Amino acid sequence: MRNLTRNAAQWAVRVAALLFLACCVSIGSAQDARLQLAVGASPGVGVVAVHSVPTLFVFTRDISFYADYLFAGNDGILVAAGVGGGIQLARILELVQNREAGLLGMDVGMRIGPSFYYAISEITAEEDARSFRVMFDPFVRGTYRSRGGRVLFLELGTQAPNVRAGISLGLRARN
Repeated sequence: MRNLTRNAAQWAVRVAALLFLACCVSIGSAQDARLQLAVGASPGVGVVAVHSVPTLFVFTRDISFYADYLFAGNDGILVAAGVGGGIQLARILELVQNREAGLLGMDVGMRIGPSFYYAISEITAEEDARSFRVMFDPFVRGTYRSRGGRVLFLELGTQAPNVRAGISLGLRARN
């Protein structure tokens, strides 16, 4: 009975996540898009690129690419791509308090997509077949807008690289 309850709860969370992602994808853009470029660490070293579009005032719609070089016994390259979205917590507070955007921002969200592991050493056919996985990356992102206008961010997630830091560049919408 416990397994049935746990499985039902897991499926409910997955369905809620998919509904959330569908909502973020279907809503039109309200602000300029951003391109986030980061370097990352843990468990290896890597890079991350995220195209993030703010939608409906407090949501974001993300398309991401991850590449991570893993070392320490399991040398290989892990690449992943994902789609998803987030909720801008600081933006919600700004709307509720009716004030301008501050220097700090915070988003929470998730991304899902394919992930591939390429071993550098010799691998068997069985290991090669297991190289594909579905990536599920819940994340928390904090942003800092300097007085000069640069936006820096720090993001923590479950997909390697787990700790990501970089710059967020504004992309102007075409009219």
